[in-house]
Amino acid sequence: MSYIYSESVHLSSSKDPVTIGRKGNQIYVSSPWNREYEIITGMCEKCQHPYQIGKSCSTCIIWDNIEYVRVVGAYIPKKRQTAGQNISLTDDLWNAKGDPMLAELLGCVLGVFVRHQYPKLLTSQIVTAVPAKTPPSHADYMAEAFCRVTGNKDLRNDLLVREGDTKLWRLGWEDRWKTANEEFQVSNQLAINGESVLIIDDILTNGATLERCASLLKKSGASKVFGAVLGRTI
Repeated sequence: MSYIYSESVHLSSSKDPVTIGRKGNQIYVSSPWNREYEIITGMCEKCQHPYQIGKSCSTCIIWDNIEYVRVVGAYIPKKRQTAGQNISLTDDLWNAKGDPMLAELLGCVLGVFVRHQYPKLLTSQIVTAVPAKTPPSHADYMAEAFCRVTGNKDLRNDLLVREGDTKLWRLGWEDRWKTANEEFQVSNQLAINGESVLIIDDILTNGATLERCASLLKKSGASKVFGAVLGRTI
């Protein structure tokens, strides 16, 4: 089977280029990384839940501020993993939290994926990352690599701040929304100025973080807000 698309990218940690491409339903990353990420399919049109086909589902029907999110593959929590599943993306997303080089690679994967499969997202004037309590975070490294691959020159990681450091993935559905509303705030309203914004993040679960960030950006003048994420929790 031939590649649907394939291109070489340069990582700051290596002199030699890395090839990232799609072959069938897999994203392939060449040596020395040697990764295969399965692309998520059969999904909700807005949040890309894999078991819902249509314009919205029980996850995203309550989103009011984010237009839609596009995702590379599935993030499968340990308790839901079954024998034989491809969990390489899940493992890398978890490990990228403490590994800037891996986070950079994942940002390149996201950039190549979006550029070839969802180029309309690249019309957003501003790119930002979901903020961490103490930047730079793995999402910042992902966003930087994403912009380098896609050629976006307006990466702004000063739009939002995170005032807390709660592990949202440990919380239940309702607590995630409450905590996200309390922890994220606008830090630079003047920089938005009516532009459209693309938010980069690692994992989408119920959208509390992305919707809160989108709400703040819209209230501060953003015309539209979109999301680009590596993993969709299933």
